[in-house]
Amino acid sequence: MKYAQLVIILLGAGSANLVAQVTHTAVSVSYADVNAVINGGRDSAGNVWSALNNGDTCIIPAGKATWTTCLSITKGITLLGATIVTGDHTTVNGMAVTDKTIIIDHITRSNGNAPIIFFNNINSSQSVRISGLTFLGGTVTAAAESGSIVVHGTNSNCQNLRIDHCNFHNLYSAKTISITGWIYGVIDHNIFDCINSYEAGEIVHSLYGGGSNIDGDGSWADGPNWGSNKFVFIEDNTFNNNNPGSAPTCTWDAVPGGRYVERYNVLNGTILSSGHGEEIGYTSMRAIEEYGNIIYPTAATNGGNWGGLLRGGTVLSYNNTWGTTNDGLVGNKAIEVFRLWAGMNPFGGASGANVWDVNDTEGNGTYVPGHSPHLYASGTVTTGGPLALTDSKANWTPNRWVGYSVLDTTNNLTCAVLSNTATDITCAASSGYTDFKSNIGDTYQIHRVLVPLVGVGRGKGDLLARRNGDNLQPYNTTTGTAAWPHNQLEPCYVWDSYKGNPVRMHPGTGQGQTALENRDYYNFNATWTPGKPLTTGVAVGALANRPTQCTPGTDITGVTSNPPGVAYWATDTGPANQNGAVSGTLYVCTATNTWTQYYQPYVYPHPVVSGAPSAPAAPKNLHVVP
Repeated sequence: MKYAQLVIILLGAGSANLVAQVTHTAVSVSYADVNAVINGGRDSAGNVWSALNNGDTCIIPAGKATWTTCLSITKGITLLGATIVTGDHTTVNGMAVTDKTIIIDHITRSNGNAPIIFFNNINSSQSVRISGLTFLGGTVTAAAESGSIVVHGTNSNCQNLRIDHCNFHNLYSAKTISITGWIYGVIDHNIFDCINSYEAGEIVHSLYGGGSNIDGDGSWADGPNWGSNKFVFIEDNTFNNNNPGSAPTCTWDAVPGGRYVERYNVLNGTILSSGHGEEIGYTSMRAIEEYGNIIYPTAATNGGNWGGLLRGGTVLSYNNTWGTTNDGLVGNKAIEVFRLWAGMNPFGGASGANVWDVNDTEGNGTYVPGHSPHLYASGTVTTGGPLALTDSKANWTPNRWVGYSVLDTTNNLTCAVLSNTATDITCAASSGYTDFKSNIGDTYQIHRVLVPLVGVGRGKGDLLARRNGDNLQPYNTTTGTAAWPHNQLEPCYVWDSYKGNPVRMHPGTGQGQTALENRDYYNFNATWTPGKPLTTGVAVGALANRPTQCTPGTDITGVTSNPPGVAYWATDTGPANQNGAVSGTLYVCTATNTWTQYYQPYVYPHPVVSGAPSAPAAPKNLHVVP
């Protein structure tokens, strides 16, 4: 029988009438019964339901069912199952689960884009919660490329997303969870068992800032907003890489404008946070905070970069704990700007002559606005090939061009030089990005990139836009042309250590002068002692021991006022963390011997989890409507 509903009208003085939220319980976990409650219709017991409204809840009872159709939802509602997840990041090796409400993925995907659950067009007036559900991988053979669980927002900011106490077990998808549009919130107390999912999730803030902003442009026109709620928070989850031959499995990623905080999670056999750059043809990820995570690496080395991979934007990484491993490079976070060798539309490769980048204009590693990129060498290819070229007429000094860029002007492809002989150039590349191929008779030029568009350690800049909404026609709204958007210096700061050894950021191959330590990123300074000046890296200690002498940053482009330099993490200041102890405050040197407070972590647990801020006062003048 269909459950009776009590409808309450809130009659507040001077306010519109509001209908109270309702909770309906589906008769089973089957797709048809759940969909009938949410979107309206007849269920298997013969009940006829009206569609739920914003703020309503659908309880999905214990049971097991195979779904062959995507559940599409356009309202801000709660899906509440009976699955129980216990524990948190303090539990050894993660949390435990009792599966109660079980949905088996058997959705036919002709184009790979059908998720299991799809919340679409969620706006600022709506809240979304998915809780207490178990999702099991079925026998599907087509991956959910867009994600198994997708929450897509509009250009009206939704700040109330929560996905919690769910078990995501071996789903077949490119990413388990995909958050897109302009959404903030928290993903907490879940278990991710990944074998067929390359990523646990992906954060996309493509519509950040509202209005006509697309492709993350609005996110890059705003500051990092460190320590605020303007992120998706991933906290108190357990991630299990069930495919040990693939180290990146079960990690988190971000693409256009994405911002997220990864904190207090247990990572078994997977790496810390990562983010895509401009090479995908859209704006890079924007900002990541990562702290308090426990990482247990496996035998898969992933090149030692268990700290993840950063291709653009900026990061704060600290207080993560690294489990026992024989990998001598445990915890390192690699820097790889793929545009140095892979140029997708609409921005093209960072060739040293591209108007979207800051290039060496004077032939000595400096940049003067308005000057043309310096041409170091040019010629004609006599022997071509993938990731290589030969100019038999050249007579170069061996390795003269390491860190420079070659532009094949015939096919407009870019190559970051890995090595060279007197006549041969070998290019750097990364797996899956091997665009460069020269042919006999092609002409080439050699230039040098200094600061790539939205590169690592860069942040707020001019707003970009797309003419007529066309992604292939970006322009700088300040200049009205295709032009570098004056991204300010926002260095990455890393102050982790593993058994007393610093965990470090480091450039990968072919990065040249684009990512330099103590300019674009700062690592933990393990040798600094109280009373000494701080000239490099990040020092850690009590506020009273903060050095009186410090070195500010250097922005070679000249666009950043008081550029951040060395940093000091004061362990005895800041808001209380989960144990009631202070969580710390990061100070950066913004002028000679001048410290500026830069960052304190956001409240934990996230207010959406804890219920803070406190609920509004109880309504008055209630009337029951029969």
